[in-house]
Amino acid sequence: MNWNATLLACLLAVCAAFSAACQSRPPAQWVDATVEAPSDHLLWEVTLLSLQKTGFPLGTGLDRAQLLAVSGWNAQLAPFRSDGFRERAHIEYKPLGERKYGLKVRVEREINQDISHPLDLSYAQWEPDRDNVTRAQILLGYIKATLGPRLELNDPK
Repeated sequence: MNWNATLLACLLAVCAAFSAACQSRPPAQWVDATVEAPSDHLLWEVTLLSLQKTGFPLGTGLDRAQLLAVSGWNAQLAPFRSDGFRERAHIEYKPLGERKYGLKVRVEREINQDISHPLDLSYAQWEPDRDNVTRAQILLGYIKATLGPRLELNDPK
C-alpha cells in the first residue's frame, strides 16, 4: 500500500514538472494593413530598413522569396525578475493585385524569469508573454510612412 502511494506521488510530480515545462503561449496578435509598392524589391528593402530603424536586429528568418521576415531578438535586460524582456518582429506580405500587398505585423515578447542573474543574458530564463501590439503598430506605421502615400520609381530613361 505504501509503495502505491509513493508511485502516485512520483507520477504527480512528473506531471507537474511536465506541464510547467510545456507552457501555453498566448495567442498571436497581428496588426494588418494594405500597402502599395512599385515592386517586391522595394517593399523588401523598406521592410529591412524599418526593422533596423525600429530596433530589431536582422536575423536568419528573412525570406524575400516568400515575403516573410522574422527579426532577431531584441533583448532589454533589467535588474529584477520579470522586468527584463526580449522581442522579435514577424512580418508577412501577401500580394493582392497590381502594386497592392496585404501586410501583417506581430511583435512576439518573452520575459526573463531568472532571479539570480537577471542582467546576464547567458542565465536568462525566457517565458512567453503577450505580444507587444503597440510596438507592432509602430513598426507597421514606419513601413507605411516609408512607402508613402504613393511611392513612384523614376523611369531611368
